[in-house]
Amino acid sequence: MIQNIKNKTVLDGFAGTGSLGIEAISRKASKCYFVDSHYNSIQIIKKNIRNLGIDKKSVVIKTNFYKFIEKSESFECFDLIFLDPPYHQEHISKILNDKKISNICKKGTIVVAEVDKNYTISYNDNWEAINQREISSTMVYFLRKRKG
Repeated sequence: MIQNIKNKTVLDGFAGTGSLGIEAISRKASKCYFVDSHYNSIQIIKKNIRNLGIDKKSVVIKTNFYKFIEKSESFECFDLIFLDPPYHQEHISKILNDKKISNICKKGTIVVAEVDKNYTISYNDNWEAINQREISSTMVYFLRKRKG
């Protein structure tokens, strides 16, 4: 669903196995940051990255996503952000309405957020919805950052 990501910097938040970020690298993203707070997830991501030989394009960070955006001044702004947090929680709305998310976004940054299909996200006027897709029991939202 995401087309032109060549030479883009990607963030795979709540990364799990890292599949979304790995897919971005396979589509020529220049770099992907994988953020997850679970030890087992981090080990799986590192193993997948090693097995695929994409170490130089990957940065793996074991931390809570909210702590990551709090300390984000030391990171670059991202062109594309994948967010696939645990379902049945308010993570997506909380993140999109948090002013700190702007520290890692620039005008035009795309956020792809996955939630349970029965959950409706909320967001402030810094974002515009550009698409949404229902896939089985999941709703995927595509949002673009309006302001830099």
